[in-house]
Amino acid sequence: MKIVAAALLILAFLVPGGSSASPRLFEPFGLTTGRIMDVAFAPDGETVYVTRVVDSRYTIMESKRVASGWSALAPVSFSGQWRDLEEVLSPDGNAMIFASNRPIENGGKAIDAYYRERYSPQRGGNLWIVHRAGGGWGTPSRLPDAINANTSTFSPALAADGTLYFMRAYGPGGKFHIFVAKEEDGTYRSSSLAPFSDMRYSEFDPTVSADGAFVIFSSSRPPTPPKHSDLFVTFNAGGKWSAAEDMGAAINPAEDSTEARLAPDGTTLYLSSSANNGIVSANVAGWTDGSKGFNFLMGTWRTHYRLLKTRLANSHDWYDCYGTSSVRPFWNGGGDVEDGDLRCPGSHIVGVTVRLYNAQTHEWSLWWGTQKRGLVPPPQVGRFENGVGDFFARDKHNGKPIVIRFRWKLLPGDHPRFEQAFSPDNGKTWETNWTTDYTRV
Repeated sequence: MKIVAAALLILAFLVPGGSSASPRLFEPFGLTTGRIMDVAFAPDGETVYVTRVVDSRYTIMESKRVASGWSALAPVSFSGQWRDLEEVLSPDGNAMIFASNRPIENGGKAIDAYYRERYSPQRGGNLWIVHRAGGGWGTPSRLPDAINANTSTFSPALAADGTLYFMRAYGPGGKFHIFVAKEEDGTYRSSSLAPFSDMRYSEFDPTVSADGAFVIFSSSRPPTPPKHSDLFVTFNAGGKWSAAEDMGAAINPAEDSTEARLAPDGTTLYLSSSANNGIVSANVAGWTDGSKGFNFLMGTWRTHYRLLKTRLANSHDWYDCYGTSSVRPFWNGGGDVEDGDLRCPGSHIVGVTVRLYNAQTHEWSLWWGTQKRGLVPPPQVGRFENGVGDFFARDKHNGKPIVIRFRWKLLPGDHPRFEQAFSPDNGKTWETNWTTDYTRV
């Protein structure tokens, strides 16, 4: 919710294939006063909703696409009296949830806020919902106390199944953290801290894909520079969330990145960037099609290998190896190479892994080899889904056919983990026989 104090400036970063083009200045509304805090598009892309800030007034406004670009901004029917902000549309466009300081009860006063150990009179927030009514909007209603547990509740994000993410001041120091609530029979009966939250750091301004597969949010967690915020992404793999990953310099230009909103296409992200003095857009397809899947592995690492002594023999005896790895990208992120130096009992192994991304199939091919053996075919082929990468190849073990699976994932605390497993029955059962845990140097 951190606000950039500047005139409107909208830049478009187009990053096809993972590269970023030069920013394009985009000023659709011709504002001479005030600024735009956030943007939210209707599903058909023909209407855009914004929070416009003029002095201390926050108003939700809309603009229609016209032949010459965009129409002049006009307040939506329910906004103008209170501090209304951070609008988000349901994926079908029939409802809007927004934050507001409007009174909890009719005739009351604007609500106050307390967060980050600061009291802010009449700058509080609760979440409200308003539905389509004819060609316009109906009357907003306050969401239940299960959502609005205090008066510092802001920044909603809504998935197609009604699951609501939002931020609330909570815990020591009154930092913001992200909460989640499941819709039940058209209402919200409870909310809880999001599974990917980390109470040590501020977390705010979530946006969620329509299918709930991933959430992007702002946070002060490492490697964000002190007193700033970066955008992070986390993936939902069958109800288990991956470790949040910093989205890097292409998405986080510098300084603060806040107020993220996914466009209806699911790949364009709008955000407020203090480095660019306003709103920017970035193409995040690379984070959802798997082409950025190995970004978390770039750098230099200490490694701990555990290897099963005897494979596919119901063995439970392992031995440990320790080493180092260095991973660097090439082809502008379309591939990477990992150099490894590994010391095991009675042996010293110097190895390499080469990973190549296919933009047509959205799959990676993983080749590995050693100084002694060279590259060892066949390559493992697969993709990342919901933050977990599975890569497969057919081979033989002791003369019998097997399927080999490589699995890559990022564990909490910036710890990549690799697992190799064999299946003797075409994928029905798996035996893990090799794991590697990485610790950044």
